[in-house]
Amino acid sequence: MAPSHYPTRQTLFRASLDGNPLEDLSPVAGLTSLWRLTLNQTRVTDVRPLAGLERLLWLEADGTGIADLAGLENLINLERLSLAGNDIADLTALRDLTGLTRVDLRDNRIEDLAPLAELTRLETLQLDGNRVRDIGAIQSMTALTELRLVDNNVVDVSPLAGLATLVTLDLAHNAIVDVSPLAGLVELRELNLAFNRIEDLSPLTRNTGLGAGDTVDVRGNPLQSETADNAVVALSERGVEVQWYRARILGVHDNTVVLMSVDADIAAETAFSGMSFDTYASAFFTHFEDQFDYLLFFSNLDSIHDHEAAPYYGVYLSVMNDTEGLGIDTFYRSDYGSAGRLRGVVHFPYNRALRSGPALHELQHAWSNFVVDTGWPSHWGFSSAHGQLGGFDMANFNDLGDGRYTAGFFGPFANGGNRPAYSPIELYYAGFIPPEEVPDLHVAEDGAWLIEDDELVRGDDGNGIFTASGVTTYTIQDLIAKHGPRVPSMADAQWHHHAALVLLVDDDHPATEDQLATLVEHAAYMSHPGNDDDYLHNFHEATGGRGSISFDLAGAAKAEESPPANLPASFGVVPPPRFTSLDGHCRTLRQH
Repeated sequence: MAPSHYPTRQTLFRASLDGNPLEDLSPVAGLTSLWRLTLNQTRVTDVRPLAGLERLLWLEADGTGIADLAGLENLINLERLSLAGNDIADLTALRDLTGLTRVDLRDNRIEDLAPLAELTRLETLQLDGNRVRDIGAIQSMTALTELRLVDNNVVDVSPLAGLATLVTLDLAHNAIVDVSPLAGLVELRELNLAFNRIEDLSPLTRNTGLGAGDTVDVRGNPLQSETADNAVVALSERGVEVQWYRARILGVHDNTVVLMSVDADIAAETAFSGMSFDTYASAFFTHFEDQFDYLLFFSNLDSIHDHEAAPYYGVYLSVMNDTEGLGIDTFYRSDYGSAGRLRGVVHFPYNRALRSGPALHELQHAWSNFVVDTGWPSHWGFSSAHGQLGGFDMANFNDLGDGRYTAGFFGPFANGGNRPAYSPIELYYAGFIPPEEVPDLHVAEDGAWLIEDDELVRGDDGNGIFTASGVTTYTIQDLIAKHGPRVPSMADAQWHHHAALVLLVDDDHPATEDQLATLVEHAAYMSHPGNDDDYLHNFHEATGGRGSISFDLAGAAKAEESPPANLPASFGVVPPPRFTSLDGHCRTLRQH
């Protein structure tokens, strides 16, 4: 018998089972005195055993995989509920839990909020990362002080107009156009509207409660220049901290290069530190039709070394994927302003990358590598891919014994700018050849350069030695069995691509005629539909004469300026931006 000072099953008030490999909650069913229970990061998916815990006030079960909430409908005294990071779509079980004051349902599959309509005591509601479009059920939650709906599909915010007690409102990454319903929310202190479809900010100036110490984030919106300037000035004069990006189209040079002025310092900032390529793309599509597969942005610096802190030579930002069999989901992001044509955005922190590289490299990231883990995210690493994204030539592979190898001169993430052509495995995933033409892929998944005394150890041939516990061979059929065939196949794949070149300038780095002429010359080289004697490859050569790319802007300009509108809702899981840093390592970053 347990000592009398130990709690019994009837007197246990709090229990934390976080991180345990717990699957069955039956042993908890009899703990009827519990008022707080946490099950975060367990393996619990069936919560029906909790139905009898009517004294429970606080329940957390984040990241367990729960899909069915049956059993929770009996927990009528619940005040706090956290079910973030699960697989929940149906909220019916929460309909009568009217005592709830704090609810966290982030990162689920929720579309319908109607079951929450009677939860009028809610003070905090978090719904980030769901699929919510209609927020009508929220209009009755007049006690709310904090509401978060980041990364949903919300268009109409009029149901929020009566929530007079809101202090924090986060609506970033939705599809909101009209913010006038927020004009009366005078208690707001933190308002995040970043990456929506907002053109007119003037309604926010009518919110008399916004003032000193408050923050308003409107980055990544297609704001109309004049009204945005006026609204930002008016709010700033009242002490509001307004976060926003501004991009203006200055003109087009030789029907090839779009000149864009941005408020970022192009010599100090990048895609991850002050530049907003969602905003820049939306500004582009305000002036140009949606007929481009890629937007290539170049900071107007003649050398990578002119940049104060560039962490990369180039970075590919995924916008859309409609191809199956690549090892990634299909997906689409609306916040770049394209209705589904734009596949990706590339940023080069200098203006010479189109000819010398890594232009071919970054474009290949639309397709590769997502099919095999090489230890070098989205690159070929220590494998025999021998392409734009790295890898060695199998003809040079040499097993030295004891887990040591050489394979000639190569890089695990790149092989020298635009020098190499696309390799067979890259051509297959880009849709240019059939699977029968792809040789076996030999991968040293844990490959690493052999370093001694801070120096790369080299073999007798002068090339670097790498170590690995072994080399695994994959046939193309192995990869197809795992990820499925490429759809569309080569017969139906896109072989011609249309891209736009955008030169980014700021007050300190205006474009000269020579710089513009050079970029036009590089565009002519890259789009040339034939071979030449240059040691670098253009797109035609890199694809073995199969593919082509054009940068022509003739006929692409809109007759009248009009921001993107009526875009489809975003969907799917977008791969994070990946790039090769200047120190020669692959990096992965989350998109905002």
